Amino acid sequence: MHVIPGVVSMFNHEVVHDSNKVFFEMIPKDPEDPDMIVWYDGPQLYFCRARLDGMKEVFITVHIDHNQERDVYLHVPVSPERKDDILGGKVSLHDAFADSRRGWALVSVHYQSRRTVVAKKKIEDIPEFWFPQGEDYLTPEEPKEE
Repeated sequence: MHVIPGVVSMFNHEVVHDSNKVFFEMIPKDPEDPDMIVWYDGPQLYFCRARLDGMKEVFITVHIDHNQERDVYLHVPVSPERKDDILGGKVSLHDAFADSRRGWALVSVHYQSRRTVVAKKKIEDIPEFWFPQGEDYLTPEEPKEE
């Protein structure tokens, strides 16, 4: 089984979810969804929501690894203002992940068996190569004229 470095050690951190039940809500299922940023054979970069510690959180999410048995995602919480700054091209994709304003992120492993394990991890414990690299920014969409 192929395992990227750090995925197994992630479970040394606080596991917040381990079951077949849905944890993340409102994951875009369609390339045209407004919260979908990059779709390539499925969601690669997007915004989603989850309830954590009784609060609804918004996350920017990147797909970091895939094999026949599982997919691994990195989820960084963002405020509505931060989401707007990311979508508006004011924050690079690298910084959107590496500079978590909350100091933590979630790493989720979704197994083909439908089991999902989610761990909370300090942002400084996440390998740099898991973050989008370079200085890519999103380009704000121009309003469509009617």
